[in-house]
Amino acid sequence: MAVLEDEWASSRIVGDPHSSIVDLPLTAVEGDLLSVAAWYDNEMGYASRLAETAQRIAARPSIATTQEVPA
Repeated sequence: MAVLEDEWASSRIVGDPHSSIVDLPLTAVEGDLLSVAAWYDNEMGYASRLAETAQRIAARPSIATTQEVPA
């Protein structure tokens, strides 16, 4: 997750690997309600999380995939 503090252009979001980017100028408190605006590049954010998950799985100790079946 990232945070935008200033004005930006939509081209800033394209290709960004974060799952979402919070837009602080559009974030507001109204009574007991917190309104948060967040932007994302759906494909890039998803691909980044998928790659991270694959790395974690690959780093785990391997589990034997074959079992001996009693005769």
